[in-house]
Amino acid sequence: MLRVECRCGRVVLLDPGKLLDRSIAAGGGHLISKVASRLRCGDCGARPSHFGPG
Repeated sequence: MLRVECRCGRVVLLDPGKLLDRSIAAGGGHLISKVASRLRCGDCGARPSHFGPG
């Protein structure tokens, strides 16, 4: 699992395989670091402050 943290305190765990599949299908990158850096918080809309193994 990929743990994604926001400055507002929200933490979510995402399946990295599914995240990459969605990114590739949308014509995006295939590196998890690039995909995760484009995510937005569902609460405040900010970019992740940290992401890594969860």
